[in-house]
Amino acid sequence: MIVHHRNFVSLIGYCDEDEIKALVYEYMANGNLQQHLSVKNTNILKWNERLNIAVDAAHGLDYLHNGCIPPIMHRDLKPSNILLDENMHAKIADFSISRAFSDDINSHISTRPAGTSSYIDPGYIVSASITKNWMKVFNDPTSLTDDEMYNLRNRWATCFLDLFNPTVDYDDADEEAY
Repeated sequence: MIVHHRNFVSLIGYCDEDEIKALVYEYMANGNLQQHLSVKNTNILKWNERLNIAVDAAHGLDYLHNGCIPPIMHRDLKPSNILLDENMHAKIADFSISRAFSDDINSHISTRPAGTSSYIDPGYIVSASITKNWMKVFNDPTSLTDDEMYNLRNRWATCFLDLFNPTVDYDDADEEAY
């Protein structure tokens, strides 16, 4: 399956000669998001940069979940797999453990949970199975029960805590972002 989107790192080429095997991806001048969120990094991302990175990643995920046929689950989205180009535009990388999802509404992905444990959906860890119902969050969040909405809010809050930094001035967030 070939998938291309402006918010995915592009495969430029490959090498498969004798013992040398390599994939060549586009150059991402600003490294990965994890490097920018590191406490060792003295260049703190501005609020509008953080917001734009989150929006870029969300566009990529939306395409995987709603634009691909069949839908695809990345399964290891984390700051080190979000790469930044020379203009700080975010692109999702490392699709090595991603899985295509059947179009059948009753289908599920049943494999051992994979990915980085602190970024995996706790429900997936417990059941080792994901039904297509997980996509209803993106398509119709009003269909969620109160408990599902509570759990979803907690999961999203945990996932996006890295975007927020006490040293960033959020008072001017609206002015900076628009």
